Amino acid sequence: MFRFTIRELVLVTVIVALAVGWWVARDTAAKQRAESNALISSLQQENKGLQSRNAAILKGVYFIGYSAQDTGGGKFEFKRRRDAKP
Repeated sequence: MFRFTIRELVLVTVIVALAVGWWVARDTAAKQRAESNALISSLQQENKGLQSRNAAILKGVYFIGYSAQDTGGGKFEFKRRRDAKP
């Protein structure tokens, strides 16, 4: 019959606990990575749409006789162009 000491049982318990902990952490990290990649992809698509919309708005602003200068933080300064017709 097998005979184990308390020390051997504690050692096996610690090894199993470390292995299970590592596996759970690895699985959780993989799920979080997949969710992050999906979020990044959707945000990139949204950013492309907003950039094209922003470009269309700035073209329209230029068409009516103004120039737009980016002042940072998503803010623009609009000035009447000198070559624009009144």
